[in-house]
Amino acid sequence: MRILVVNYEFPPIGGGSSRASFSITRELVQLGHQVDVLTSRYGRAPKTEEIGGVLVHRVPSWRKGIHDCGLRGAATFLCTALPRLKQLLGQHRFDVVHYFFSLPTGLLSAYSHGVRGLPYIVSLRGSDVPDYDTSSAKLRVLHKGSLSVTHWIWRRAARVVAVSESLRELAQTSFPDVEVDVIHNGVDPVIPESSPDPARRAGKLRLTCVSRLIRRKGIADLLRAMPKLRHLDLELQIVGSGEIEQELEELAARLELQDCVVFLGYQSAAEVHRLNATADIFVLPTHADAFANAILEAMSAGLPVIATDVGGAREAIEPGVNGLLVPPKDPDSLGDAIARLAADPPLRARMREANLEKIERLFTWPAVARQYSAVYASALERIPARVPG
Repeated sequence: MRILVVNYEFPPIGGGSSRASFSITRELVQLGHQVDVLTSRYGRAPKTEEIGGVLVHRVPSWRKGIHDCGLRGAATFLCTALPRLKQLLGQHRFDVVHYFFSLPTGLLSAYSHGVRGLPYIVSLRGSDVPDYDTSSAKLRVLHKGSLSVTHWIWRRAARVVAVSESLRELAQTSFPDVEVDVIHNGVDPVIPESSPDPARRAGKLRLTCVSRLIRRKGIADLLRAMPKLRHLDLELQIVGSGEIEQELEELAARLELQDCVVFLGYQSAAEVHRLNATADIFVLPTHADAFANAILEAMSAGLPVIATDVGGAREAIEPGVNGLLVPPKDPDSLGDAIARLAADPPLRARMREANLEKIERLFTWPAVARQYSAVYASALERIPARVPG
């Protein structure tokens, strides 16, 4: 089967959904599919290149930054992607188009399906679902103004796939007439660290938080939880970059956390794996997330996870078994959870084994790709594709 995947973000740009689309396309090639990706170009990235058997086509997009798209980046991607999409569909016989995000990318289905007659599926990732993050005034306005367009895209899709059960429920709250399936994210296995870490030899307990530094990720809550934990001799590593990075560094300074909090900035996937492999506890205090890749990455390293009880977190974390869940926007509960795990090494060891087993059983990229492959086959049965003429 020849598949065209469209995502306005694809490595090296973007965050969790970018990495997910890369991992899925890589595994689809291993299953014998021919896969092309249409995405944004940033900096000096090649206009066209092959990565792991996937042919990647990049078009200009005026993004705010490598990990921050912004409205201008999304709008310009649509403008530059449409002529390239027309060209690709005219040159090749694609069987199905897979849009990551109903907005902005799903708008291109007006051509691929409306004009060319190709079946398409839509992957809902979170921010493209109405009422996903009600704390964001910008998202509320965008969703209110695009409800009819979103419904139009979902109704005409051969299949609509959410990344978590909670996101499916949210999607069907807005549009109960649309059938939504669920395929969770996966994760790559972590290569165990071969040498002991210096911080561990010194007796420090290491916390790791991997996240974009944007307001809805709740990193400020984690910083506010830290002062009452000084007696535990903790080290918190915050991995990621974003628009409020300087603001968070200033907050850490005001809270006098320089001796226990380190901002490491953006790190490669390999370095994130290494940092997780040398940590003791993973913390993600997000206010809204459909199904955080960062949680799965931590689980695959055997880390006990402390996360906020939002989105799909409960689908990965069973409280007391492989991690702990706390209410969002609650630094005190976050601090209590950290203190509980810090004081109980046997519990952390049990959670480590539970996470390693759960990842192997439920959350691998090959398994995710097999599920998507079945969805593509189903899409072809529901809406016969027209051959480009």
